[in-house]
Amino acid sequence: MAKGSGAYDVWSFDMVSSGLPSSASYPAIVKYKLPDFAQNICSSFQCSDIVLCVGQYVNRNNYIDVNGNLQTFATTEGALGASSSRGPTRDGRIKPDITSTGEVTLASLKLSSAAWFLANQPFKLAQGGMHIRDGGTSSAAPVVAGAIALYLQKNPTADWQDIRNRVLLCSKQDNFTGSNLPNNSWGIGKFDAFSMVSGCAALSVDEKNSRQLLIYPNPTGDRLTVRSNDNIQISGVVVYNSLGERILDNKPNLLTEEMTLSLSGFPSGMYMIVTDLKNGKRFSGTIIKE
Repeated sequence: MAKGSGAYDVWSFDMVSSGLPSSASYPAIVKYKLPDFAQNICSSFQCSDIVLCVGQYVNRNNYIDVNGNLQTFATTEGALGASSSRGPTRDGRIKPDITSTGEVTLASLKLSSAAWFLANQPFKLAQGGMHIRDGGTSSAAPVVAGAIALYLQKNPTADWQDIRNRVLLCSKQDNFTGSNLPNNSWGIGKFDAFSMVSGCAALSVDEKNSRQLLIYPNPTGDRLTVRSNDNIQISGVVVYNSLGERILDNKPNLLTEEMTLSLSGFPSGMYMIVTDLKNGKRFSGTIIKE
């Protein structure tokens, strides 16, 4: 029973949302609050702006176990996992930031555990008995962390902002994620470890600024110009605020080599700008609005 105003959070799989009695047969049902399936898992430190919160999608729906039996699951490969973290944060920011492979994964088995699983749960072991079935965000988050470790080997001076930019801007989208991104189910899309580590087209503006793309002035006021230097037309420009929210999405009706954006009404601060060119390349960087 709740009295007064306010809100409370309950994490439960037992909330009733269908088959409820009508108000005619049970008048008090009008006081029943239907469950809200948003904000259902994403919490605690994952809500920090500088923490990458990772959701999970279905990695595979079958494998051959150690006894040669086919193990199958009633899921769709590539679809969002049922237990994936969903936002928004309590103050309305988009989370998770990105999704990665989760349900079902096969990972190296701790050798000291092999005998127990062979005797009690052989269906969890893959062919050869050296890998075990796992899944969920507990598998998806380490995938991103491992790729970041590889990226740091290659770029040991990278800071958290560079890593965050690379993870998010080297992401990929498909029919499952859709194009309405970022959102509170998929974040910016699906993690692409190979592109992030090897160097996707999401190079920072500074790395290619003098050769292929100009974004000026920076710092800027209410107007910002984006210009291609190689006679390649611009197919779109997206601006994100520091919370990862898409605040400007400019796709010209007629492709052009130069675009002028209006930042009027946006508060002062740092923004991320992503520019797509007709040749398929993508450039990203930060701008400061005074």
